[in-house]
Amino acid sequence: MRYCCCMDLGSENDYAAMGILERIEKIRDPNIPTVNSRPIRSEKIMVVSELHLKYLTRIPLKTTYPKICEMIKATVENPRYVGDIQLVVDRTGIGIPIMQIMYLYDLAPIGISITSGNSANSTKHGYNVPKRDIVTALVAAWQSGRFKMPPPEKMPIIETFVEELQGFKMKIDQKTGHDSYEAWLEKIHDDLVLAIGLGVWWMDKTHGISSVVNRNENR
Repeated sequence: MRYCCCMDLGSENDYAAMGILERIEKIRDPNIPTVNSRPIRSEKIMVVSELHLKYLTRIPLKTTYPKICEMIKATVENPRYVGDIQLVVDRTGIGIPIMQIMYLYDLAPIGISITSGNSANSTKHGYNVPKRDIVTALVAAWQSGRFKMPPPEKMPIIETFVEELQGFKMKIDQKTGHDSYEAWLEKIHDDLVLAIGLGVWWMDKTHGISSVVNRNENR
């Protein structure tokens, strides 16, 4: 899939958020070895999967779940995306019954249950994924330059998204040694970060981060 529509589903007092990522493969030559300071042309090239943020919105509080499903359906059936987009949804808690409503709208979501565990695993409904993995997947893609965002003047919500991401901190449980990621101020929500983090994690899980191919291989 080239596109991913990713959803963090809120509750009555928590925002829901929806984003769209586009996967774009970019060729990056690996370091070219040299002999006597003369470069040797490598027969291999590195292809990196960049993730471009195309759309991001925070859904108003008290928006009904059927209305949210209508918004999702209109998005994934847009001619620009149809047939080449995967819906990935936070299945944690309230997400389970909402996914059941999505099925009534002929949507086919992949559910991701956010856990406090140590490792991700697949289930018949999708995946169980530690919150740590979701946040760090997004941070790693951002820091490596694979995650691309438009400037705030083109997408004003970017400022709120960056504030959310910068507001996360890691907590260590002194008794168990387990870590967790939470917003360090109560006023900072995490819906935008989790929505995009889900998409980044799923894209990297299914398509990989990079690959090395022959230079003459058609892509």
